[in-house]
Amino acid sequence: MNEIKILEPRISNYAKELIKDIEVVTDDYIIENCTLRNSMLISNCAEYITIKNSYIEGVRFNGSELRNIDVGDCIFHKCDFSNVDFSDGIFHRAKFIECKLIGSILAGASLQHVELIGCNLNYSSFKFSRIKKVEFNDCSLVNTDIGSSELGQIILNKSNLKEVEFSGTALSGVDFTTCSIEGIGVRIEDLKNSIVTAEQAVELSKLMGLKVVR
Repeated sequence: MNEIKILEPRISNYAKELIKDIEVVTDDYIIENCTLRNSMLISNCAEYITIKNSYIEGVRFNGSELRNIDVGDCIFHKCDFSNVDFSDGIFHRAKFIECKLIGSILAGASLQHVELIGCNLNYSSFKFSRIKKVEFNDCSLVNTDIGSSELGQIILNKSNLKEVEFSGTALSGVDFTTCSIEGIGVRIEDLKNSIVTAEQAVELSKLMGLKVVR
């Protein structure tokens, strides 16, 4: 039984009822207390934008540079963040449901009390990020870079971690048993006190140049 508790976003009923249509954002733009649906957010480059207490569904952010973004108490449902640059952003009490984050950049970002459900994060980067109390549930993270990062109390549930790069990230206490970890990049010392199945242990033994005979 996993005892890690992820706090849910706190979204007011007022925010769910107030529907806005926003197409362009600029530096320091604030999106707050509202619902956004089925639109495209146009922004070649906007820093320090804030998204708080909002429900966002079907919105396309793809290709934008949104560095130093501040997200709190938000739910994103079926949004497209493909190739978005969220470097050095802050995400707190946020939920992503069936979202696309293919090739997205979260380098140096801070994620706390964040839940990702059924999301595609293939080829994304979390390098040098701080990830605490975050759950990846039925997600795909193929070829994602989570190297040189700080992990604390994360949940990996039925997710595809094929060829994920973890080098330089301590994985103590991380439970991989429900996930695919074929070809992951990791240092032996980073695996100390992580939790794997017998089959996964055989896969990881290749990192030490061992040949397991059954």
